[in-house]
This record gives sequence, structure tokens and C-alpha cells, in this order.
Amino acid sequence: MMRLVLLLLGFTLSQAIYAQNARQLQTIQAFEKARYQAILDNDVDQLQKMLADELVYTHSNCNLETKSEYLAKMREGTYVFTSFETRDTKYRMLGKKAVAATGTAYMSGTYKKTIEFSLESRFSAIYIWRKGHWELHTWQTTQCK
Repeated sequence: MMRLVLLLLGFTLSQAIYAQNARQLQTIQAFEKARYQAILDNDVDQLQKMLADELVYTHSNCNLETKSEYLAKMREGTYVFTSFETRDTKYRMLGKKAVAATGTAYMSGTYKKTIEFSLESRFSAIYIWRKGHWELHTWQTTQCK
């Protein structure tokens, strides 16, 4: 009888953990969608709230930027995106307050107002839960050839 109780308790706990992870997954997906839209809208004020202060942003050309550098370039129009989407994203929970995401990113636009680009890349991202919302902590893309 005790085994049955322990088995049922274990099943119930695993279902609760699954439900919690499913809710976290939904919130991170909504966050990502909103961040991509903010990029397309060049909404620097919204991005300011979505990026961790210690952000490390690595572009596919190996340029590395901090949060302030990235936002300044967005504000200046260095990067103007006409499309930004991801596919085949896989998520891994890193404890209760962090998520790692990997997938394929497709983006196009202009760089420095004159250079058009269209890029397919693999991306890795780390999101952390802080102050009641998700923040992008790390972003890195590698161009697919």
C-alpha cells in the first residue's frame, strides 16, 4: 500500500512540475514574440525593459555588445529589421528562474542604413526571470552557410 501511495505522490509531483514548466514555457514564448516585435518596431524603450543589465549580445559577424551598446545602435538606426523570426526552438529549464533556448533565426533588414542583409543563423539564448518578468541575458547567433 505504501508503494502505491509513493507512486501516486511521485506521479502527482511530476505532473505539477510538468504543468509549472508548461506555464513557464508559455511565458517565455510570449516574451520572445514580444521581443522580436520590439526589434521590428525599433521600440528601444520596450527593449530596454526586456534586456538584462549584464546582457552579452554576440552577432553572427562576431561583434560583441553590451546592453547599452546594443540599444544605442538600435536607437541610431545601425540595425533596422524588416523581418525577424525563429523556428525549431528548443527550451531547457535551468532551474526555476532561467531558460536556455536554441533554434534557427531568420532576419533581414539594413545595417548602417545602406547595407541590406538577409541572414539565416543558429541562435542560443539565455533568459532569466527577474523582477516579475523575463529578461534576455545572453544572445549569440552563428550564420548558417
